Amino acid sequence: MPFKARRSRLLIVLSLAVLFTGTAGFMILERLSLVDALYFTIVTISTVGYEDINPTTVASKLDRRWTAEEDGLLRTMFRSSTEEDIMAALSGRS
Repeated sequence: MPFKARRSRLLIVLSLAVLFTGTAGFMILERLSLVDALYFTIVTISTVGYEDINPTTVASKLDRRWTAEEDGLLRTMFRSSTEEDIMAALSGRS
């Protein structure tokens, strides 16, 4: 399997893992429903932070922070991957 395909799959798997662990963490720590926990995770990941749902325990505050940090790392990996693809296309490599 080519490197680009492996890298793309890895980014997708890691993104889904962040979404899953963030949602599960908020369901367990805050006793939120699946929909509310998923919404809270997506708002945290998107860095919008509407503040309509707030973590009430130290553990859920740490989970929120960890989810945001994981997403930041994924965004960095995605940007790096995209920049490499653009530079390869501009130089005529693929």
